[in-house]
Amino acid sequence: MAMTPLDEAHAGMMDNPDDDGLRLKFYRRLADTTLFLLLTREPETEGAPLDPEILEIDNKETANIERYALVFDTEERLAAFATSYKNEALPYAALPGRVIAQAIAGQGVGLAVNLDTAVSSILLPKEAMDWLSDTLAAEPEAGEGTLIAIAPPVGLPDGLIEGLEEKLVSAAGLASHAVFVKGTYSDAREGWL
Repeated sequence: MAMTPLDEAHAGMMDNPDDDGLRLKFYRRLADTTLFLLLTREPETEGAPLDPEILEIDNKETANIERYALVFDTEERLAAFATSYKNEALPYAALPGRVIAQAIAGQGVGLAVNLDTAVSSILLPKEAMDWLSDTLAAEPEAGEGTLIAIAPPVGLPDGLIEGLEEKLVSAAGLASHAVFVKGTYSDAREGWL
């Protein structure tokens, strides 16, 4: 199977464990990817709460039971796991990673990503899911100034350009064009629009 964007982000993070930028890139990719969450049963009605399949692992070092929701970045990987796990088709829900992270935050549940099906197989602890949820919930502070000028976006940081490229590729077909400018506000703030 070909490498997925999540596989590539995971490989970058694992090859450079001290690089915080690559770790953040992995978590950004995880949040933006549609993940297939394994369920214990089909929801009874539309809009009913989902009941994720939880994998329990006995951690001998800490004498604790660790709990993980099972997610996969492709349906093929989910099917391969389900066949070896229970030898049957299992129900699932396709949701953005950010939605799953926010749903399990604070529940004492980590995330088992692509378990035994890909090079990006990883167990993300409950603390990582709580952190990701908090990070995704953060909102920028609203300024009080009024936009007074726009200018070409000169001198964009490389990370911003890479992030924009990723987002625009995944939004293909949603708009005919995009405009990016540098804005100046009456309270002397500047920012990208």
